[in-house]
Amino acid sequence: MKKIITIGREFGSGGHEIGERLSKRLNYTLYDREIIDEAAKKSGINVKELQRYDEKAMNSLLYSLVLGNYYKRSENSPLEQPVAIRIEQAYFSTIKSLAEKGPCIIVGRCADYILKDNENRLSFFITADEKKRVARIKDKYGVTEAEAVKLINKNDRNRSNYYKSITGKAWGMAENYDFCIRSSYYGIDSTVEIITKLIE
Repeated sequence: MKKIITIGREFGSGGHEIGERLSKRLNYTLYDREIIDEAAKKSGINVKELQRYDEKAMNSLLYSLVLGNYYKRSENSPLEQPVAIRIEQAYFSTIKSLAEKGPCIIVGRCADYILKDNENRLSFFITADEKKRVARIKDKYGVTEAEAVKLINKNDRNRSNYYKSITGKAWGMAENYDFCIRSSYYGIDSTVEIITKLIE
């Protein structure tokens, strides 16, 4: 039985709720926004700074050059490193250490990629039809349909760019995950049931 579950998700697909239900059913620890607090403790970076860049690409040619050059020169002097590198290191280190603590479910933040070499990891990507996603966001945040569409597009774009900047791969592509599931087809409860069976 796999002990480390990673969940990538489209905004509004119910990925977080699925993670919550799985954690209760399997008695696994759930990490989502908690990762920000843990990363802040480990790195000394301000929580608000981490929240500001959470699942957003800190991209640019300069960032690429920094990753390739400056990082190697300064890896023993974290306070001298650009904030982009320090934040990336904080997330990588935090996610790896959380995975070592015991059975867990980690939502988002490229955990599938960060833990790709861990034999105890099983990765999922949750998708859903746009109409169902819009309805879910409208209900959850009390916004109009137009506002829900904007939120979906913005968050999906941020997650896609972030995933690409970290992994060099396309976010949401089936080849990057062990399983992709359309929650709008099965429903949240059945999706949890399917994932539980796959984990077992």
